Amino acid sequence: MKLVEHYIMRGTRRLVLIIVGFLIFIFASYSAQRYLTEAANGTLALDVVLDIVFYKVLIALEMLLPVGLYVSVGVTLGQMYTDSEITAISAAGGSPGRLYKAVLYLAIPLSIFVTLLSMYGRPWAYAQIYQL
Repeated sequence: MKLVEHYIMRGTRRLVLIIVGFLIFIFASYSAQRYLTEAANGTLALDVVLDIVFYKVLIALEMLLPVGLYVSVGVTLGQMYTDSEITAISAAGGSPGRLYKAVLYLAIPLSIFVTLLSMYGRPWAYAQIYQL
């Protein structure tokens, strides 16, 4: 793998982890507040709240991961344009295909993971919530 692809992947991967972690925190906080309110009202047992929040986060990852990748690619490439790094890559003979290839090195494994999560993780999580 070339240096340019590695540079783009490193910046994008770091941002994906930060953005998805932040989105998971927000979603888990909202879900915990919602289910803790139900537990306080007596409609839900307190010991299952953490389990339900975990399963809901697992279900939400199906949407959070692609959104995180989209935002991080936009931020990374935007920062590179701002710093004139894309212009330097083009001046050195690099093509836009190199940028696309770097993004695809991250997008394809992530899309496979989201597909597996959608096919197996989501139904399993719903089954676990239903059993609770």
